[in-house]
Parts: sequence; C-alpha cells; structure tokens
Amino acid sequence: MEIQFNQVMSMCEVLMDFDFSRVTKTMEATNWKWELPKLLNDEPGDDPPPDMMTNRVPTEIEMKRQVFQLMMKAFAEENTQYAGGFEAKFEWDNKEKTSYTISVQFISEDIKITNKA
Repeated sequence: MEIQFNQVMSMCEVLMDFDFSRVTKTMEATNWKWELPKLLNDEPGDDPPPDMMTNRVPTEIEMKRQVFQLMMKAFAEENTQYAGGFEAKFEWDNKEKTSYTISVQFISEDIKITNKA
C-alpha cells in the first residue's frame, strides 16, 4: 500500500503519545540492550565496522526511529512487524478498507510453546 500524508500524521501521533521513557526504565531494569553505535543517535549504515558498535539501552530518539520504521513497514505491507521488543500492527477496520488502526506496543516478554503429538 502506498503511504499517504494522513497515514504519516497518524504515525507521528503514535510516536508523540507512546511512553518511551517507560520502555527505557523497563530496559534498564532488565538489562535489555540493543547493538547500537557507540555515538548516541548515530545512524550506522548497513554494514558498520565492529569497533563502531556497542551493546546499550537505546535513547528515546533511537527507539522512535525504530518504531517509525516498523510502522512504515506495517503500513506498506498491511501486517504486523516486530523488532527490538516493539510491535507495530496495522489492521483494516472494515472489509471496504476505508478505515484502519495502527498500534504500537512494547512486549517485554514473549513465549511460544509448540507441542507435537
């Protein structure tokens, strides 16, 4: 799906309303870290050298960047995207595809059990 201006505005509203400071506190309390550039808020590119990267709790700007990218992909593919503990979910509200919902959540625990008989 092609992303329109009103959809970008919806994503911006989500970014403004989401409590990223709460996620930061959760990540700090659980020692949850991402592999990120040593330089805060830097964009490392596709294949950064190992000496440029470190494991640390992301800044709010880095989290917002990640969530925005997830929402863009969820919109474009009309599905749910996951990364770094975040879930961005796109759903049509009706069969006519005239109304949609975009949501973001931070999932601090995820478990899947598969039983084979």
